[in-house]
Amino acid sequence: AVNRGAEENMLNLGVPKKKISRLLYGTWGVDTELFSPTPSGTKPDMGSNGILFVGRLIKEKGLFILLEALVTVKKEVPDATLFIIGYGPLRTEIPQLAAKLGIADAVKLLGEIQNDLLPPYFRRARITVAPSITATRLAEQVGMVNIQSIACGTPVISTTSGSIPEFIIDGQTGILVPENDPRALAEAIIRLLRDQNLWQKISSNARSYALKHYDARKNIKRIEELLKTRLSER
Repeated sequence: AVNRGAEENMLNLGVPKKKISRLLYGTWGVDTELFSPTPSGTKPDMGSNGILFVGRLIKEKGLFILLEALVTVKKEVPDATLFIIGYGPLRTEIPQLAAKLGIADAVKLLGEIQNDLLPPYFRRARITVAPSITATRLAEQVGMVNIQSIACGTPVISTTSGSIPEFIIDGQTGILVPENDPRALAEAIIRLLRDQNLWQKISSNARSYALKHYDARKNIKRIEELLKTRLSER
């Protein structure tokens, strides 16, 4: 079971294509019953245009780029509000930059929230944004937040950093933009917030794709069956 890059390497080494299986890697997926669009009341209240960020508060997650983009977004979607879940070294710098940019009232830091309590936030958010930036020693791998979000039917806007494009299909389960580009990020956010038809299309595709590809229970069972088959062939 390999990813795209590993498959190419194995083919170059002479491994027969029929012996290579392309399966999910880096994660089993998510609990699609927990991370689902199922309504769970009206809380948390994130308004009609809530933008959700979940992750460690570090520069490589693109938070400063997201704040810059939010300035442009607010001009087109005045009630857009960014909700930030997570903790990290930028905890004190984020409010400072938001104030400097004039968007302090539109940025809400919610602190750390344990994994099994995240689904209501994904459901209530209009979109999830994960503007990761590739650094010298860090490139986004699986992007679990993206998977959790689309399992809840909430469209994702992310970047082409690392392996993200292998897990999020641009224009189908989310929108991918270039790294470190606040203008492109803002345009994608505005587009999804304002275009209800596009939002509905991506939301529906996202949930269906997550059920097919990112259901942890199904993926574990699939791997078990594959291993049994391979072992029986030896």
